[in-house]
This record gives sequence, C-alpha cells and structure tokens, in this order.
Amino acid sequence: MKWPHIKTRFTSLCLIFLAALLLMACNSSGPATDGRGLVDPDNHASSTKPSPSPTVRDTSQRCVPEDTGAATDPDCETTGVRALWVWGSAVVLDTNRAQQLFELAEQHALNRIYLAATQALEHDQTALANFFRRAQQLGIHIELLFGQPDWALPENHHYVLSVIDRAGAFAERFPDITVSAIHLDVEPYLLPEWDADRNSLGNAYIDLLESARARSGNLSMPLMADIPVWYDEHRITRNGQPRLLHELVIDATDGVSLMDYRDSSQRIINDASDELAYASLAAKPMVVGVETLCIKPIWITFCEEGSAAMNQILTIIDKDLKRYTAYRGYAIHHLDSFLELAP
Repeated sequence: MKWPHIKTRFTSLCLIFLAALLLMACNSSGPATDGRGLVDPDNHASSTKPSPSPTVRDTSQRCVPEDTGAATDPDCETTGVRALWVWGSAVVLDTNRAQQLFELAEQHALNRIYLAATQALEHDQTALANFFRRAQQLGIHIELLFGQPDWALPENHHYVLSVIDRAGAFAERFPDITVSAIHLDVEPYLLPEWDADRNSLGNAYIDLLESARARSGNLSMPLMADIPVWYDEHRITRNGQPRLLHELVIDATDGVSLMDYRDSSQRIINDASDELAYASLAAKPMVVGVETLCIKPIWITFCEEGSAAMNQILTIIDKDLKRYTAYRGYAIHHLDSFLELAP
C-alpha cells in the first residue's frame, strides 16, 4: 500500500524541480547593474543576450556611432584608448621630434594623440596634414587640442569658435585626413574670478562648452574636454538648480578626459568613480588621465615611480574601470615628461 504513495510523491518532486528550473531560466535575462552605471561582476550572463542599454557595456557595438550630437563616435578603438597629450607644433614641424613621438607610441601601444599644434594650424597646414597622414598610417587618431584659462570668460568665447572654424576648414581642405575631435583644455579655476565669483565664471564656462559643441557638431567633429578630478566637489547654480560641475561639463560635451592625477591604482579608481558613474548614465565616453611631469605634490605624478610602475598601475585600472560603460581607456600627460620618465 506504500508504493503508490511514494511514486506519487516522487512524481510531484520531479514536477516541482522542473518548474524551478524553468523559472530560473526565465529570470536569467542578462547582467544586472548596481544603479550607478556599473555592470554587476557577480552576475554571470545567461544564454539570452540582453538588449544594449546605456549602463551595460556591449563591446560588439563599440564602434557604432553614438547619439552624442556629433557625426562619429570619438572613441572607436576596439582595443581601448591609449592617448597622449602633446603640447606644441614641434612634432609637426621637426621630423626628428615626430620620430621620437611615433617610436614612443609604438613602444607603449598608443593609439590617440591630443595635439596642441596651433602654430602649424595657422601657418603650415600642409605639414600638419602630412603629420596626420603618418599618424593614420600607424593607426593613431588625432584630436586637435586647444585651450587657455581666460577662454572661459564671455568676452573670449568668439575666439574659441573661430579656432573651431579654423580646424573645420583644415579638415575640409585635406579630406583624406580625419580630425577625430576638437579637444578643449580650458581651466577656469586658474583665473582670479574662480574665487571672486565662481558661479558666474562656472556658468560662462558651461556656456562656452555648449556653444563650442554646437559649432564642432556642425562640422561633424565631436567636442571633448579635459576636467580635473575634483570638479565633483564643486556646485554652481545653473538655470535655478544647483549642479555639480563635472555633471554640467559632461552634459555640455561629447565626452571628457579626466585629469585623475594620482600615483596609486586604488586612488585613481576611487577618484574617477563619480565622474564615470555619471558619464555612464549620460552615455558619454570618458578617458582617465595620469601625470608624468615632475611636479609637487609627489603623489599626483609618476615622475618618481617611473615608466614600468606606471604601466603596471595603468594595467590594473584599465581592467577595473571597464566595469563602467563610459570608460574608454587612459591618457598620459604629456610627451616631453614621458620621454624623460625613468624606466
């Protein structure tokens, strides 16, 4: 009399087990996020591929142009951005200097240059175009870099727009070269107005970025900007609302390079977290920059640690920060000090 009862129980248990498996499969729709633009590393994806979203990295779509108000994605390297700030036209006008740069780029697998070459743009565009061609043959993208602190002042905004127009005319004159972006390094905190009337200066700076982005977008060139790591500690009131400065800059541009000048992996990662989280939610690309210039305090530069130590830390942060959908890679400041950096 007990056997039918046991058989019935066994059958019921099997049905419950199968139902549980079916429920688990239905709920496994893809990687979860923690609400801050991060992919949850503890949730291993199921066999069902999730739909791409602003906070989940889909590397298969890495080189598809994003809806950033510009014609092209400014960071379309499948291996990640490996950038270098280069100040001055010497690399354009001096073949030996150019060779130094390209050898350094090959040695460190650099694939993007932030090039400040206003002199060449104004006086020798043929040499500048030849430099672009050589870089492109080596797989190196170039963003034209411009900036000085007083450009943030309203009376100087027209000059910035004229610089962007000049860059656009250069790109039109030489259609075989590609200006990957207009890159602004405007640091308003170096002006006395930063302490005297930060709110007015901050708003003027954001006005500049919005105007510059509109102008560069009309020329099919994204607008990128450098920001210091501590903008997330400062608020200004804009349109009646208090906003963190790093959020306003990210909103006003097509992407940013964070000057995350620290010399330890954990500090670099921690100090980039707010900016990367917001950029991820805003679907804007971000590059994390480090310093090699010998300046004080010593904990903001790799001058003393040297190249090998810096490369080890860059490897660590590059692996960690890929959890953020905004993260595109890292950048090194700058050519002259990097060439002199100890091994």
